Amino acid sequence: MTRIKVEIDRKDPPVERIRRYKNYKKFVSEYHRFHSQHGLSELWYRDKKRLAYVAIIIALILLWLFGSYK
Repeated sequence: MTRIKVEIDRKDPPVERIRRYKNYKKFVSEYHRFHSQHGLSELWYRDKKRLAYVAIIIALILLWLFGSYK
């Protein structure tokens, strides 16, 4: 097993390094991309496994609803 080095009282990184990784415009663009109608459909179609689960659940609910009528 490898040894893990743990720094307990680690110093904060310099302010310049923190500012370099702050990107508000990217955050806002990602938010608008995934919280719009087109972004939600892109998110669902990219994850095929979750889309298949949702389709199976909808099919089972429809079978249950229409199967109970006799």
